[in-house]
Amino acid sequence: MKQVDILGMGIHATIETSNRIYDGALFSKTDPIPDAPAGYIVIDVNVQNGDKVITSHSVERFDKETFTVDSLKGDNYMIVENKPIFSNILPLDDLRETIK
Repeated sequence: MKQVDILGMGIHATIETSNRIYDGALFSKTDPIPDAPAGYIVIDVNVQNGDKVITSHSVERFDKETFTVDSLKGDNYMIVENKPIFSNILPLDDLRETIK
């Protein structure tokens, strides 16, 4: 697994919904919180298989100032840029389909 530079020490990971795959960075609760710029979302990972996130507890906008790992239900979280790469679909809206 490769590191995602923009987010620091995160591990490159993917999450898929409706045949659309999003790339991001996977972190453990014990990792330092990344310094992501505005425009990213945080995915509270429920089930993963290696570097593939299968389901999530929640998908929310990421704000470094207010984000705490204490609010996470899972042991890991993923950060993804909230920029449309498939038509006009925002990842925030699209990835809410992964909530189980």
